[in-house]
Amino acid sequence: MDPAARLVKVHELGALLADDMPWIPLYVLPNLLAWDATVVSGAGAYVSSPYGGFFDMYDWTLSGE
Repeated sequence: MDPAARLVKVHELGALLADDMPWIPLYVLPNLLAWDATVVSGAGAYVSSPYGGFFDMYDWTLSGE
């Protein structure tokens, strides 16, 4: 098959699948995080990690309950 014709068919198939297939995100890392500093300590003030706000979660500790 001609590569150009095959590419056209692949794009057509992609459009058909996109029409029938819902896109549902299963998990998205939060870009914004808020916490109570009287309860949790160790959380950073600014998150620039692509892993989201939980990249340093092993450094967190409970300050009070």
